Amino acid sequence: MKNKLKMMILFIIIIMTSGCSVEYNLIINEDYSVSEKVIALENTKKMESLTRLKGDSAITYLYNTFKRDGEKINLSSNVESKNTKVTATTSHSSIEEYMSKFKSDVFKKVIVQKNNGVVTFTADQTEKLSSDEDYSLIYDDITVNIYVPFKVIEHNADSVNGNTYSWTIKKDNNLKNIKILYDEGSKKNNVNIKINNKTYNINYVIIVISGIIVLLLVITLIVYIKNKKNNIV
Repeated sequence: MKNKLKMMILFIIIIMTSGCSVEYNLIINEDYSVSEKVIALENTKKMESLTRLKGDSAITYLYNTFKRDGEKINLSSNVESKNTKVTATTSHSSIEEYMSKFKSDVFKKVIVQKNNGVVTFTADQTEKLSSDEDYSLIYDDITVNIYVPFKVIEHNADSVNGNTYSWTIKKDNNLKNIKILYDEGSKKNNVNIKINNKTYNINYVIIVISGIIVLLLVITLIVYIKNKKNNIV
């Protein structure tokens, strides 16, 4: 009886403390094409208990969460220790094609508008994470990364790293809105550089010029040291 009770407590702990962690990557390319990469990490035991399936059948269930009608998606999976990792990738010729096929059980309202080359991308979260009203896998957290090589006019990202704008959505948090505006006709000229935990937005031209100056100083120093050694000899 005690062993059964221990097993039941262990099962409850697994269900309560582990959920599906998802990283969603949307990449806007310089030729205006769009790439998607979704990485989902789920506790294997939890995945099997929630799907009531075992092994490959449970993984197939995960696959089905990424499928879209009439769209080619490359899927791969592997079991890492106690977790199962599933990766889904796909591509689109344009942001418009991406929008026509985009589906999500977290973001129902996704809008892309284009006006004189300025693209406005917005996504409204409609479901809180870890809602188990439906018989499906439970999300613990979702990270949304949007890579934009163009000049960003406005955004509400939680963090920015170079050309990548990121939003983090956690279990039981308030609903989140994603917004980013960028100009397709203007490439981004600045890059974010972290120095001593501080982020500096620096123009590419300044970085290139600084690099050339440093290189010239190094060459000058090497020539100076070499000539000094020759004079000593």
